[in-house]
Amino acid sequence: MKVYVPDLEEYSCVTVKDSETIRAYKESPVEGSKTSYRDYFIHSDYYYVDGVEDISNSVPVCLDTSMVTNEFYYRVDFPDILIILFIFSIFAFLIPIKVFIRLFRRFQ
Repeated sequence: MKVYVPDLEEYSCVTVKDSETIRAYKESPVEGSKTSYRDYFIHSDYYYVDGVEDISNSVPVCLDTSMVTNEFYYRVDFPDILIILFIFSIFAFLIPIKVFIRLFRRFQ
């Protein structure tokens, strides 16, 4: 299974912090340094928070590059987006078509 990370090309290392959070580092983490990161909350529509981590004890293990992707088909909320798009299309197309059909029936 692949993990969706927005703007993947900006990050050199991606880790899974917990079941709700993906942490993406801008530079590869090195022990004894401060590294900037961005936490993506996958079940909150990929809301993100930036921060700086002081890596002192252990270096985080980066995911293999074959495990991460920036293709939106792998988003966790992709089925929800499709459902909303379907409902919107009903209101945007089906209802106006029914109105036009009723108007043209009256003119005949």
